[in-house]
Amino acid sequence: MNILRKNADYALRMVGNLAGSYGQGAVSVRMLAKQEDVSYQFACKILQKLQCEGFVESAMGPTGGYQLSREPKQITMLDVIEVMQGDVAVNRCTKGDDNCPRQANCPVSIVLRRLQKNMDEYFGEVTLKDLCTEAEYIIMRNRLIDDMKNIFGDDQKRIAHSLAVLGYAEQIQTAEGGDPLVVKASAILHDIGIQQAELKYGSSAGKYQEIEGPPIAREILSKYEMDKAITEHICKIIANHHSEKDKNTLEFEIVWDADWLVNIPAEFPDAGREKLQSLIDKVFKTDTGRQIAIKLFLEK
Repeated sequence: MNILRKNADYALRMVGNLAGSYGQGAVSVRMLAKQEDVSYQFACKILQKLQCEGFVESAMGPTGGYQLSREPKQITMLDVIEVMQGDVAVNRCTKGDDNCPRQANCPVSIVLRRLQKNMDEYFGEVTLKDLCTEAEYIIMRNRLIDDMKNIFGDDQKRIAHSLAVLGYAEQIQTAEGGDPLVVKASAILHDIGIQQAELKYGSSAGKYQEIEGPPIAREILSKYEMDKAITEHICKIIANHHSEKDKNTLEFEIVWDADWLVNIPAEFPDAGREKLQSLIDKVFKTDTGRQIAIKLFLEK
């Protein structure tokens, strides 16, 4: 059974969409339904319920539709969920309204109530503004993937490598923290200088990638009017992702570990357990990266 019902899921997607256009006027129901893959009839019912509870307001006329009735930062995920389905309960006993005689001394109930508390706090902290930020990260991520693919052209091996590093980097970043934009961009573009290195030096060696990668990455990032400090942070990671010449940041460590997770099977295909254990102990910088490596290479 899903914790979130379908109507709450759809409602979150639609109000997240409205949060992205907050202050720019109303969005038609048909447009919302199409963009969020919700049937028109279901979208109408959800928006009417949200309007009754004061989260959205309607606008009439040819440019009519719905818009948020308050700022995105003032509406949390928990607000929307509770409107659509009431309490989100892990189990009957976690909200304190179950008369089970075992509840006070039940270890399962104790653990589930802790989970319930964490879940309620998390949903209560994440606002629609936070959802907009995540949406912006997704848009930028996809644009940079397209840029990377355009640079690599038909080189499917390098495209696949970059996407694999991105996947691990996102997994590690979720657990470890750090700037999501820096991590995503650095992972996507970390090898972006490899073709230029081969053209200029006849070699794909890491030291040449580190020379040629940052100027190409900087040119790509300049299209998006990215904050200069973020751009330079990304370029610094690219300039050190093989040699670790400069001071580490958490974002660097995440991309470093993600790259190693992809490279170990290719570079050490015949390594035994002892060799792999030594390598993992030596090269990985984050706890999450190390844990993933152990599961991948030692728990087979």
